[in-house]
Amino acid sequence: MARSEGARSQTFLVSGRLPTDIWAIVAAFGAYFCMYMFRKPYTAASYESIQAFDMAFKPLAIVSQVLGYTISKFVGIRVVAEATPAKRIAHYLGLIGSAELALVFFGITPAPWNLIWLFANGLPLGMVFGLVLSFLEGRTRTELLTAGLCASFVLADGVAKSVGVWLMGQGVAETWMPAASGLIF
Repeated sequence: MARSEGARSQTFLVSGRLPTDIWAIVAAFGAYFCMYMFRKPYTAASYESIQAFDMAFKPLAIVSQVLGYTISKFVGIRVVAEATPAKRIAHYLGLIGSAELALVFFGITPAPWNLIWLFANGLPLGMVFGLVLSFLEGRTRTELLTAGLCASFVLADGVAKSVGVWLMGQGVAETWMPAASGLIF
């Protein structure tokens, strides 16, 4: 005998899956949202007064970070796969800490040599998505949970840039603003 739709809904709620799924979505969304605050705020600055190798600084800054991020995706295939469940949180915190340290060095190092630190910032951040996703994989509703994780991209990008603009409005220098944003999150 088939269960009615009401019985299935009640079983779903009683089984504890809904609260667990909501918690997983909120945690994944929050973890990746916060990562964006270490990745994107620098794009809010114009860097008009800075030249790098007879070129505009900002496009080189973007390319530097994207190169680090891209290399990280390949390194991350192995690193994330080998991260045991017990060590995933420590890995996440280590990656975020490394990214913040690179942003501090971005602020300390004179331009154009500070571009290397945006490259270094991209290296750990490229692995964060895979690490956060590893908490969600293999569950009954992985697709739903992953959609919650991916929704963070839309909101976090705009918030990261807004935080960057706000910090510069408070007098934080363009090269220190990314590190300051990271400290907030």
